[in-house]
Amino acid sequence: METTRNSRNNFQPFTQTLPFAEQEMPIMQRFAQSGTYFESTNWLQRISMLTALAILFSGFQVMQVVSAPSASAVSICSTVEAITTPSRNGGSVWAPVTDSISGSLNCAMWNGHTGSSYSLSAEHLQKSLNRCYGENLTTDGKFGWRTEDALWRAQGDEGIKQDGIYGIESARNILHHRYGGGCGRVR
Repeated sequence: METTRNSRNNFQPFTQTLPFAEQEMPIMQRFAQSGTYFESTNWLQRISMLTALAILFSGFQVMQVVSAPSASAVSICSTVEAITTPSRNGGSVWAPVTDSISGSLNCAMWNGHTGSSYSLSAEHLQKSLNRCYGENLTTDGKFGWRTEDALWRAQGDEGIKQDGIYGIESARNILHHRYGGGCGRVR
């Protein structure tokens, strides 16, 4: 089997004269036919291929980590509503909801869902995390990584799944700030 290579650079793709075809065939075409790419490459090409695959697959892992909840499962929290709490001292807490008409707690917020725009629901979540859990967040209405980390800690304090995503479980279990001071739960 005769191998021809570029004389200026030994690491560029090369062709081989294959006895069964009596013609020159690019190495990737040979790979597609035989599936034996590593049998016909040198060690530097193998390392390059493995490095490229490692970078490719590490990118997929990052994308999986930051994936958001399913859009069909819940709506995005778009506003807040004063919800009366069933505690002995009564009162209302401010909790993020889907909209002011339905007032449903079945909504979600996660890191980046507001983008660079302001969100009233994210601002009130930040106020609750500051007042009820001693966080020191800027109440800018942007759900970023600091808000995600603070929510993750609050979820751990309340013994629920720690994912940094505000959803129905977080809405019902974390403390929310009260109008006029204090904290309470939505149940």
